[in-house]
Amino acid sequence: MWYEQAADEWMKSVPLGNGRLGAMVYGGVETETLALNESSMWSGQYDPDQHIAFGRERHDALRQLYFDGKFLEGHKIAHDSLRGVKHSFGTHLPIGDLTLDFVYAGEGQCQKYRRWLDMEKGLALVTFEKDGVKYRREYFSSNPQGVLVFRLSADKAKQISFTASMNMLREHAVIKTEKNRLTFEGQALFPKQGKGGVHYFACIAIKTEGGSVQQQAQALKVENADAVTIIVDVRTNYNVQDCESPLTNYESICRQAVDKALQRDYKVLRQEHVADFSRL
Repeated sequence: MWYEQAADEWMKSVPLGNGRLGAMVYGGVETETLALNESSMWSGQYDPDQHIAFGRERHDALRQLYFDGKFLEGHKIAHDSLRGVKHSFGTHLPIGDLTLDFVYAGEGQCQKYRRWLDMEKGLALVTFEKDGVKYRREYFSSNPQGVLVFRLSADKAKQISFTASMNMLREHAVIKTEKNRLTFEGQALFPKQGKGGVHYFACIAIKTEGGSVQQQAQALKVENADAVTIIVDVRTNYNVQDCESPLTNYESICRQAVDKALQRDYKVLRQEHVADFSRL
């Protein structure tokens, strides 16, 4: 599946996912958009009282009404009582968009653009030429490491410059910078669909080969890098083993996953991902 231009809407972007953590890759040249998603990112909250009590005695009495031919009376009781509580349990929400705003040395037009999804290796790729430089981007969602991995490179030195920031698509997210990391946290709220929502924490780490990474207000600026590896993870406090007992260590789980992936060379991350994906 390949394209000769970047996606201009979500439905035209390329999907990646490892079953828990995913991204939609737009492939923009001037601005890359990566729409992030996580399987437990739900609004709403656990409610143990979603049913209306209807004991055995009432059930037997209802059956007797039908046996006695009192169908309208029985139907009214069944309609009013044999149902759940009328309120929403919430809805799944997108995390937000990671945007990379690029700066190029020249002002020439983009040429030989190609964007595609490699279904054998589980990779999304973008290649193009601009001002005599060949650029290549690779994206995948690693199941072995449990993180998203993005790789930006060029065939000439010091050609990768961009600013990374988050568009959270909602209010009340807290976005911070920590050296070469961009973190954000908050709660998946959607009041129209009910109260509550999971709490989440995300970490985006940038590792450069050459160049520099600078902190800005809620953003990270990369200048003159030869190549860049970006590691992303998002975790929530949803406890799949016991939904009544939310996790308290989801932030540390997220940070540990990112730290572990950062310690591995990009080639190793790619090789283990391709080997894992190719078995499917």
